[in-house]
Amino acid sequence: MVDKNLQVLREVGDIESAMWLTDRATPINICFIAEISGTLEMETLRQALRFVQKRHALLRVRVLLDRSRLFFAGWEGENHPPIPLRSAPASMGSWVEVAEEEISTPFDTQHGLLVRCTVIPRAHGMTLLLTLHHMIGDGLSASYLVRDILRSCDRMRMGASGELAVLELPLPMERHLPDGISSRGMGGMMHISREWWKQRKRCQQLGERHRGLRVECEAPFLARRRRILPLRFSPEVTARIRQRAREEKTTVHGALGAALCLALYPDLVEGGERAVMGLGSPVNLRKRLNPPVDGNCALYAALSSTFHQISGQTELWELAREIRRETVASVERGRPFALALMAGYLGRNRVLLPFDEKGVARNARLSERVVRASVSTGLTNIGEVKVEPALETLTLESASFVPSQAFFGFVAATACTVHDTLSVNFLVTEPMVDPARGRVIANRLRAEILKSQQSPATPPRSAATGD
Repeated sequence: MVDKNLQVLREVGDIESAMWLTDRATPINICFIAEISGTLEMETLRQALRFVQKRHALLRVRVLLDRSRLFFAGWEGENHPPIPLRSAPASMGSWVEVAEEEISTPFDTQHGLLVRCTVIPRAHGMTLLLTLHHMIGDGLSASYLVRDILRSCDRMRMGASGELAVLELPLPMERHLPDGISSRGMGGMMHISREWWKQRKRCQQLGERHRGLRVECEAPFLARRRRILPLRFSPEVTARIRQRAREEKTTVHGALGAALCLALYPDLVEGGERAVMGLGSPVNLRKRLNPPVDGNCALYAALSSTFHQISGQTELWELAREIRRETVASVERGRPFALALMAGYLGRNRVLLPFDEKGVARNARLSERVVRASVSTGLTNIGEVKVEPALETLTLESASFVPSQAFFGFVAATACTVHDTLSVNFLVTEPMVDPARGRVIANRLRAEILKSQQSPATPPRSAATGD
């Protein structure tokens, strides 16, 4: 029975339940990294975290398990703990080691909050790492939270109140489904099945099953660890990539996806033969929900996977246009909703996946099989991160983020832009992919991205001379 002394906010949604169940086998966190210039006292930051926690309801909850049902619950009398804040030693230097630790450290979901914050002091500022459980948010949610933290800190440093407007408790995504898409009953299952088989048919039309990266060894989930290889591109390079994308009638996301596929291609085949690759791209669905939502911390993204035939002669911008075209078509047909609802169906099926060790292990195996059948690699791009109105006393110099899902492709990448600086994090799962091999692929990715900025008449520079 539910403890009557607890404040139950709402039942956990189907898709959120699937995330919680997956987390029982391997941490499923998101870490957002913000490099900030300007003097910021820890007490000011701690107070800003209180205001942000008050603004976003899911930052005040834990998970309550009642037999076969999950609830988001607060503490009696709103007596919730503050967001944990710690300071990492300045001697650590790079944020990479701290971020790798954060995404590998599970949350105690039934006794504590689903968010935490770490800072690394720097000479003229700090690096802030905000980590949240994927069941309460996605990459864009994390960027909203960092935006709100900086707004609150900036106001307090200007002598004003750092309080922020309080948002309503966000409902689960399946409560916002567009007309014609159902999460329940026969209609929901028919939509899931129809779009899933259409997607598989697309792969078959290309002539063969898609290929994944060859791995050094298989490893259980708890033995896997995500390694981060950060790539940063100057405002000049970023501007040229945007301009080329417009000229080529595609998007920066299409260009980055093409660069990622081409960087992986030599590790998929031998002798220049062709290969079919599946590119998984989580899509922000906030504007497509009914009604649309924006600005709140919640899980409102889902995977869109597209299939592409790659050979030694594949041209980057041709592939970029195809990625854009196929992704738009996938979203218009509701396929990201179909994949999310499939996860949600499994998440609420207590006969197939009970909340015990067998259910957790079965869910982990099913999730990995679904992902391996859908993608060869993944690219998560949240676009430009803006803090508006402009800050007066602080500057967000750069930002990036990393997810910890060890089964979402053995290699993947994330991307975002701040002040025209593109940050890409290339992610390698060890021990399945050797670190040295991961660095080779990351260098290829850098070279392909640098190549994309060049005009057709200009020979590409080597990666060693790039920004």
